[in-house]
Amino acid sequence: MTDIVIVIFCSLNALYRLYKVIISIAKGDWGTDILAILAISSTLFVDEYLASFVVVMMTWTGEFIEHYAANRAKKNLQVLRKLRPTKAHLKNNTKIIDVSISDIKPDDIILIKAGEITVTEGVIVKGVAIFDESSITGEMAPIRKGVNDKILSGTKNGNTAFYMRVLVSPQYSEYQKIIDLVEKAMLNKPQIISLASRYSIYFTGLALILAAGAYFLTHDLDSIARVLVLATPCPLLIAAPVAFLGGINAGAKRGIIFKNSNSIQILSEVKTVAFDKTGTITLGHPKLVRVKLLQDVEMDKVLYLAFSLEKYSSHPLSKAFQNYFEKLGQANKKAKDVYNLSAQVKNISEMSGLGIQGVVDNIPISIVKGEGEQISSDFYIRHNKVARFIFEDSVKPDAAKTITNLKRHNVQKLALLTGDNYNTANKIAKLVGIDRAYADLKPLDKVEVMNQLEPRPVLFVGDGINDAPVLATADLGLAISHGNLSAASQSADIVIGGDHLCDIPKAMKIASRTMIIAKQSMIGGIALSVIAMVFAGLGFIPAIYGALGQEIIDVVAIVNGLRASLGVKKS
Repeated sequence: MTDIVIVIFCSLNALYRLYKVIISIAKGDWGTDILAILAISSTLFVDEYLASFVVVMMTWTGEFIEHYAANRAKKNLQVLRKLRPTKAHLKNNTKIIDVSISDIKPDDIILIKAGEITVTEGVIVKGVAIFDESSITGEMAPIRKGVNDKILSGTKNGNTAFYMRVLVSPQYSEYQKIIDLVEKAMLNKPQIISLASRYSIYFTGLALILAAGAYFLTHDLDSIARVLVLATPCPLLIAAPVAFLGGINAGAKRGIIFKNSNSIQILSEVKTVAFDKTGTITLGHPKLVRVKLLQDVEMDKVLYLAFSLEKYSSHPLSKAFQNYFEKLGQANKKAKDVYNLSAQVKNISEMSGLGIQGVVDNIPISIVKGEGEQISSDFYIRHNKVARFIFEDSVKPDAAKTITNLKRHNVQKLALLTGDNYNTANKIAKLVGIDRAYADLKPLDKVEVMNQLEPRPVLFVGDGINDAPVLATADLGLAISHGNLSAASQSADIVIGGDHLCDIPKAMKIASRTMIIAKQSMIGGIALSVIAMVFAGLGFIPAIYGALGQEIIDVVAIVNGLRASLGVKKS
């Protein structure tokens, strides 16, 4: 009774796989199902029912491993959808009511509260606000906007509320286009031909040739079964997925998350790497690098007055002031004594998005945002500009070394894609050794530039919502997560859990080693199977021993594949 159940079960599985073969061949992919059908059929033919059942279960195990990784990536879409706002604060006569963003239409007046993401494009009709547009444009400096200024969707409001007239319905906003593109790319991203599929067509042809040769020599139908029972595709179906899982595990130990085996396979073949700038190559927050005196005034006096006032500022650049003064104090005892004095500060007034003003020791001073491409603040004493504070976004300490290591990994081209201006982009690219910079790019512009990069495949590395579309549509996307959940980390194929660019070459080394081991396991398993098939075809190995011998070959291939989970030597 048990044998009948197994026969029915395995026969139905073979028929199902025959259906899949017809579909896959129509798409140009032979896959491993032909080998599975031959193995199941031949083992049933020689009454090796248990061997047939083992082939079916091993086949399902390999497919389960692949589907598990694919489903994990699709589930990430649910998290991505949670990142976008769902409610808006609509002004209805004198009241503010919360409505679904789908109910918002052009010319509606909505309230954007402090810290909220703008749901669509609009124009400020009341209020002043500071915007963080770095997630869209890559520009790290906060931007002040007031009445009649246009607001980008997907940007983060600062610490003041304002009213905005809607220009575009949220479902047609640029922010929504970004998320729609990411979702479409993630769901429709073509799957590369797997290693198993690459080798299966050759293994299938060779197995059939050996089976035909055995029959030609012996004129015995049993010789065909003896050969095909050793042609089970288990080295292809199991050894490679085991190696890939080992590679995924090796990456996870180092904070590198490979979402599926495809990401490992493509990473091992990458020829071009493109980077975002802000938050990826650079730290993403400004640093005060120079104080330029514009009039005959003592530097200590300028720094003392500025430090005394900046302590009361909530402007994002104030942190850069604090860090600068702290370093001065650590390096210079006299400076430390000066800056620790308790100045008398009064009449403090923060000019939203512009700077701060007040009276320090009875001296009226102000620090306001400077003009030009450089991020700067101008310092005024009694309405006279006397100094300029110049800020820069610092390059990450490991950026240049990472670029050098990537070139050692046979990366042929390196590019920088940013929304920042050309001067800044070219300066950063040259500083770290990147070949070419593309600047003034909006999120969808990055996709267009990335699609034109050669040679392929192209790896894109980014970290913000502005990078989500290009991460999702690139041959391979790698997100620097900074330890946070973001649209970038959800749309990427690989995620680095910390903020270390040096993990990118490590990921490449893990991917290359995993591919070598996977190929060793498959080719070694196939080679052993072919040798055994020759002996079986000549009558030296009965079918029953052939089935047992094939299981030993499978175990050898799997054990070798497990080596991929072991450590990787330092670069």
